[in-house]
Amino acid sequence: MGVLRLGSVSIDCSDPHQMASFYSKLLQVEVAYEVDNFAALKLENLWLSFQKVVDYRPPSWPSSLVPQQLHLDFAVEDLVTAERVALEAGATKMNVQSTPRALACF
Repeated sequence: MGVLRLGSVSIDCSDPHQMASFYSKLLQVEVAYEVDNFAALKLENLWLSFQKVVDYRPPSWPSSLVPQQLHLDFAVEDLVTAERVALEAGATKMNVQSTPRALACF
């Protein structure tokens, strides 16, 4: 193991508790930590955290009006089942897909 390892990915958002709830359902893990403006999930080897940003503007992908600041790519064995789980957790299926087998969740 190297001297450093990635310990956390932090995502800016308008509602950290809503985001943590969504990703908790999507990844089937519990929300591990919450305070007023912050929430976090403990994954296998890192934390996924969400922090409130005043006047946050979400990306407008595929338009570049508000560019993507970050995106997460998930590996799945069964795309149909993964899509169902994501949609049930609150994902929105985008009309435009970067590849025919991709699901964009915002």
